[in-house]
Formats: sequence, C-alpha cells, structure tokens
Amino acid sequence: VLENKINLDDKINKYFPFSFKDNITLDFKSLANHTSGLERLPSNLDFTKANPNNPYQAYDSSLLNAYLKEELKLTQPTGEKYEYSNLGAGLLGYTLGLIEQSNYEKLLRDKIFKKYRMTSSCTSSKQAGKRLVKGLDNEGNEISNWDFDVLSGAGGILSTATDLSKFLNAQFDANNNELA
Repeated sequence: VLENKINLDDKINKYFPFSFKDNITLDFKSLANHTSGLERLPSNLDFTKANPNNPYQAYDSSLLNAYLKEELKLTQPTGEKYEYSNLGAGLLGYTLGLIEQSNYEKLLRDKIFKKYRMTSSCTSSKQAGKRLVKGLDNEGNEISNWDFDVLSGAGGILSTATDLSKFLNAQFDANNNELA
C-alpha cells in the first residue's frame, strides 16, 4: 500500500488467471482484518489424507487454486463481521507474493527480516534447524513442527525471542511509516 502497488479496497481477483467460484470477489482489507467471510480452512484441505503431524505442508498452490475455482464459499458477507480465517491470512500472503512475482517467504525476508535485522527468523523448520523448539502433544511426547506451503501467511513464521523483540521495538519508532 505504501509503495502504491495496491489499495486496501482493491480486489485480489485480478491477480489470478481465473474467476473465483460464483464470481466471489475479495479485497485486501477484508483478508487482512478477517472480515472476508472466508471459512477458517479451505474445504479441500483434507485432514484425513494430510500428514496429521504436519497438515499444511502439502497444501500447495494447485490445491488453493482449485478451491478458489471450485469450492470457494463465504460464511457471511464480506466486510460485515470479524471471523478468524487461516485461509484468508494465507491467501493474503500468497496474493502479495503473486503481485511481487515472488513468494511470501521471500517477501518476509526482503521487507521485514532484513529491515529489522531479524537474522534468526524464517518460514521453514528445516531452515531453523536445531534452534527450533519441538512441540509437545497432550501427553508430553515430542511432535513435529508444522510447515506451511501456500498458506504460509496463516502462521508460517518461525522466530526467536531476540528477533521478535527487534520487531516489537520497531513498533515504537514513530518514524516508521510501515508500522505506523
């Protein structure tokens, strides 16, 4: 928005080479503030077929595009009411990557991680390596961390307390237009 590449009220549809099901249109603002009306998860994210220890890992752009063309539905009219959506957050990140002819991970690296010197932040458990704290299930058994593909905008950032404090401190810089 600050680079004048998009406006918050612009429809994301124009960045896709196909029409969304039922000609549904979505804008950047409603994706960013969770008023898009999108369901929490795409209906074609099949948890019975996905790796239960890493369910988002195999959900790629072909599945997202198929969802948008064939299964997209709104749970409420766009812009009316807040309803959290991993799908909406992931779609926002993916669309921003399309605009930049890149991907969400590279956008994070170039626009956030480098700018705020967040040298220990990434979007892949493989990149984090041994520094990554393993999760635990209800019985205290170690479980794998989740990796995101196309829905990375829904929670794909892995970071350290040091890096997060750098980002937090940047929030208090009155000269930072991006975070104002």
